[in-house]
Amino acid sequence: MAFTKILGAGIATDTDIQLDDIFAGIVTATTFRGDASQLTGLPGGLGTALSTVQGNPLSQLYFNDEILSIGSTITVNPPASSTGAYTQYTDIVIEQGADLIIGDGDDFIPDILGLSTEGSGAVLTGAGGRLRADNITNKAGTGAPNFPNGITVGGGAINDEKKHSGNAFLDVVFEIPDVINVTEDTTLTSLFSESSTMICKRKEVVVDSSKSLIIPPGETFVINAYDL
Repeated sequence: MAFTKILGAGIATDTDIQLDDIFAGIVTATTFRGDASQLTGLPGGLGTALSTVQGNPLSQLYFNDEILSIGSTITVNPPASSTGAYTQYTDIVIEQGADLIIGDGDDFIPDILGLSTEGSGAVLTGAGGRLRADNITNKAGTGAPNFPNGITVGGGAINDEKKHSGNAFLDVVFEIPDVINVTEDTTLTSLFSESSTMICKRKEVVVDSSKSLIIPPGETFVINAYDL
């Protein structure tokens, strides 16, 4: 590999630099050519290779951490010529004070390789950030996303059921337990300053014998609000 001149700390200025020459510092050039088989530290599209030794089968096997942490506000806005942005990370963590913004008309697909498994997510710390997007769909983009642990909208949980699946009938069958146990001393206090009603979808609320459930005067709490 021949150069007219190479300059930099610790760099020799030979006009003919051989591949087996070793330098300390940074080498810059307009282009680098070759198969790059001996380069290390490059990001891999599938993740990080289990070995950097060329010829070792582990160099063709990859791993990826579960969590991609977003510590500051970013906008996902891939080129119009693309099919969307994606990542192989199974969990996207938006740190407190950060926003993940999906550009208007753009798609962002996490877990593109389908590596996630139910219940495999690590326990996360902090208060979290925000996901800002106009539309959220299921992975296929053809239906509603699944919230297996429920979803809170405007301060109220609207879903505590589990969905059946398997055929056209089961796909529209949902199930919730009949009973909820109160295992801590609890006082129900309205979240609204105006008149409101607190509800629970469960058929029965059971308060442990050593605990208390207090409903302040003037408050209304309805059990089995959907008459299930």
